[in-house]
Amino acid sequence: MAAKGFASGRLSAGEVATAHEYLRDAVAAGAFGVSMGLIYSPENTYDQDGIVEALQPIRGAGIPLVTHLRGEGTLLVDSVREVIAIAERLEAPLHISHYKCVGAANWGRLLGEATALIEAARD
Repeated sequence: MAAKGFASGRLSAGEVATAHEYLRDAVAAGAFGVSMGLIYSPENTYDQDGIVEALQPIRGAGIPLVTHLRGEGTLLVDSVREVIAIAERLEAPLHISHYKCVGAANWGRLLGEATALIEAARD
C-alpha cells in the first residue's frame, strides 16, 4: 500500500524500488516476518510474479512469509499452491494464516488435497 496505494496493476519500477526500500528498512529495524493478505486489497490485485518481485529483499534471508490465502472456498487448493510457489521462489519459510475450508460443498473434499500439498512442500 505504501508503494502504490490501492491502485491495481503491476508495480512500476519506481514502486518496486520503494517497496524494496520499505522492506529493507523494516528488516533492519527488527521486523522478523512479512505478512500479507492475498484475499485483501491491494494484494488481491497482484499476481505471483508481482508479489515475488516486490518481496525480493527477503529472498533467501530466512524471513518467514505469513499470509492469508487468496481463497478459502473453491479456490483453496489453487490458493495453497500459489503461496507455496511464492515461498519457494523466495526461499522463505511459509505460514498460512487462518487455514480453513469454507463452503459446505467444499467440506470433506478440498481440505485433504490442500493439506497434502502443504505436507509435500514441508517434506
